[in-house]
Amino acid sequence: GSSDSESSLRTISGLQGIRITQVVAGPRFNASTDDGFALALTDQGEVYSWGKSTRGRLGQATTDNVRSPRIVEALSGKDIKMISCCDMHCAAVSTTGKLYTFGGHEGGRLGRPHGDSVSWEVTRFMSSDEQNEIENVKIDYVACGQQFTVCINDNGDKVYGFGKSNGGVFGLPIEREVKSPMHLAHLDPLGPFSKVACGK
Repeated sequence: GSSDSESSLRTISGLQGIRITQVVAGPRFNASTDDGFALALTDQGEVYSWGKSTRGRLGQATTDNVRSPRIVEALSGKDIKMISCCDMHCAAVSTTGKLYTFGGHEGGRLGRPHGDSVSWEVTRFMSSDEQNEIENVKIDYVACGQQFTVCINDNGDKVYGFGKSNGGVFGLPIEREVKSPMHLAHLDPLGPFSKVACGK
């Protein structure tokens, strides 16, 4: 909620009187030029963002930096239940199982072919061979890595991955950009899943 350095904890004035259930902070992309950013989720399913607005990662309709928490209008009324972020992109999951992403789209990490400052629903989920679309997918949990995203369906029996697959981030020997969420079928025997985490 400020551009000044802080040496102790303090209340963020822009969130006073609002019950917060989750806070996520994106790592700084470049320590010398990036001031970082954060998102907060309320008990009413609304999302607030603030910080340096790089590549639309705040989900705001402006590219200006945001000094104090501001509601993410594109997610307003969507009844969000969880949020995740990394350095250049963010994701949110609604109580109805919809997945929303925003920020930098490089490498396919948004699960759709374009990126912008407005949050969009990810609607196309693909089979493990990427030949067939899987219908009626509902997401329960999501985690953002540096150039990729991983999510779990509402039954906890399928994990999907999208983005840059370099370094075996999906547990597969593939080195390419996965543009739509791909079912990581090789993980099925390890389920059911309730949470997933991604490294930078």
